[in-house]
Amino acid sequence: MELPTTSKAGLEISLAGRDDGGVARIHAHELRHFDDLVATVWGQDYLDLLFRAYDAMLHRPAAELAYPQLLRLFDADRSVLFPSYYKYVMQGAPAGSVGDRWRMSFSTGTRILPDGVADETDPILFVRFDKGNDHVARQPLTVGSLLELRAIGCEMGPLARSLARLPAAEAVVEERLRSRELLSAIYDPELTTYSVGAHVAAKALGQEDLAAMLDAGFKVASLALNLTGTSFSRLRPADGFVREMGRQRQRAFGVRRDRGYAYATLLFHMRGLATDFVGEHAIAATLARAGLRPIEELYAAARRHFEAKRKPELIDVRLRETRERLAEVGLAKLGRPDFDRMAITTPASSTPGPLVMTGEDLAEFHVGEPALDAAQTAFLVDCYSQLRTETRQALRAGRGMDFGGSDVVY
Repeated sequence: MELPTTSKAGLEISLAGRDDGGVARIHAHELRHFDDLVATVWGQDYLDLLFRAYDAMLHRPAAELAYPQLLRLFDADRSVLFPSYYKYVMQGAPAGSVGDRWRMSFSTGTRILPDGVADETDPILFVRFDKGNDHVARQPLTVGSLLELRAIGCEMGPLARSLARLPAAEAVVEERLRSRELLSAIYDPELTTYSVGAHVAAKALGQEDLAAMLDAGFKVASLALNLTGTSFSRLRPADGFVREMGRQRQRAFGVRRDRGYAYATLLFHMRGLATDFVGEHAIAATLARAGLRPIEELYAAARRHFEAKRKPELIDVRLRETRERLAEVGLAKLGRPDFDRMAITTPASSTPGPLVMTGEDLAEFHVGEPALDAAQTAFLVDCYSQLRTETRQALRAGRGMDFGGSDVVY
């Protein structure tokens, strides 16, 4: 985790709640990304792809033999956010506000394969934003957008702690300023990748309160990121969502285990079950409406999924040991959430966590128990650097692409 604008002392001060919480919010945001990588079903599956690509790269008798794994990982990376072709923001697109909201609608499309054919079995869920007669943007609802929603939600925890140290009158003013700043970002056309999950939660639930909107999205995204294949096969379409997006490609979203689709479907199943706060009762009733197992069974299935990752089939000993460790870390962090707690004000987990590097003093340290030691982290950094170089070669050879990687994802 790189924090380029702070020092170790500055981070410690912020984490202790002795400043405005700005650095602690950045730390909470990035730590959520780490936790969602190691402690969700989606994240553990992604780590499998990543480590198989590293293993193929380090142990191939000829460089070209690693290309299939490298390109599989490349395509998986594009699915996290999708390349810029699938998202657009209209030139001069107008910003929105609480008093002058965007209009939102859903549509579907299909991924374009390397040979230029549209693959009807691999659909994409789009969210379209309009303001009056002006078109604003089109944004895919992807895993990446769910990850960003959860990371933004985690920033609210340090903010709440920093406000608690202020006199009541000052805290009210500061909270309004921070809320205005966040709402401005949520209604910025260029930032829909980060805000689309919150907008979908607001539309599905009829929610206008910012904190409640982020809390609901955070909790439902947790479910969507931890569904296993069996759950996707059981997931029922939500009538309200079907009316919004149409019946086209509904089955294909389930077959492809599209987590953005699952997120939106669960939120629309929640209509009428939650108002200001999403708690245990609303989550349980939503799962029942959606045809899914109870909460305990969903997370027990996720734990079994993690257990299968503890013995990876990798040639490289260092990779195998590191991958086993990340499976163990994921199991330690995975737990059935307490949905009766306000998720966005709950302190982000810091144990075990990634190596932190601060920019002002170039210090490297861990906050709490380390997930990986410094040598393992350095090894993975070297693997990633080599991966970028060899993936570009694979793209040149296999896809005819010759660029610096600037359009891999937006």
